[in-house]
Amino acid sequence: MKLNEKLGEKIRCIREIQGLTQQNMADALGITNTAYAKKERGETNIKPERLQEIAKVLGVKVETIEQFDKTVVLNIDYYQQTHEAHKPAMSKEEREAYLLTIDTLTKDNAYYKDLVTTFKDLITTQQEQIRHLLAKK
Repeated sequence: MKLNEKLGEKIRCIREIQGLTQQNMADALGITNTAYAKKERGETNIKPERLQEIAKVLGVKVETIEQFDKTVVLNIDYYQQTHEAHKPAMSKEEREAYLLTIDTLTKDNAYYKDLVTTFKDLITTQQEQIRHLLAKK
């Protein structure tokens, strides 16, 4: 699957979770339904500015779209269908809370990656300082 197709698939999944149609998205973006559908299918490139607009319409951050994992949603749907058949599908509020949780986890993940990188850089610097001091002896 091409990068455009993967991104389009992620957008489609989030759109469906939000209960929006392709026509809703096209109208909000000021483009034709056909043009929007091509973006979801990965037939056309999605420019960064357009991705930002799509994220805004979906009510999520661009990072949430880029890091979205549909298997998590599918697992939730499967669990609801098989283990909680008496409960209705997620309400709009539950979907919004779910997407907010994904957004928060995405931010946390980025923070910890940055923290690990900072510590690695600090260790490397300290190792270089020790080598330099040992070389002087």
